[in-house]
Amino acid sequence: MRQLDRKLAGASTLAPPRGGWLRTLREALGMSQRQLANGANVSQQTVAYLEQKEAASEATVRALNTLAPLLGGRFVTVFVQEKSLDNLYMERTKAVAKQRVDYVDQQMRLEGQQVTDNNIKKEIERLTEEFVASSAPSLWD
Repeated sequence: MRQLDRKLAGASTLAPPRGGWLRTLREALGMSQRQLANGANVSQQTVAYLEQKEAASEATVRALNTLAPLLGGRFVTVFVQEKSLDNLYMERTKAVAKQRVDYVDQQMRLEGQQVTDNNIKKEIERLTEEFVASSAPSLWD
């Protein structure tokens, strides 16, 4: 998980340019839409449409893969993590543990068996550790 977090970390600093990557790269190369269209064997209107769609995050992967080599690159998709996978996993593990402990606590209260807040906290920590140790697949159900 940590190795994947490190790989994804660099992508989080990339923000798309205001007009989108296609337009920005094409203009940086001094290329017109017509010239890019000719290289891709499509119409100028298609390039204009794709630039609009890409800037709005609506372009297809296929279209971007077609144009990328003409702009000196290749199109790749990447998932930008807002949180590390490790932190996300631990947050989810603790939330599921808390949910289970809260359910049992509620049932015990109905039976007149109250548990102290300190014991509830300890049980959440214990159950969290148990889930982590067992790589509990039911965390996402």
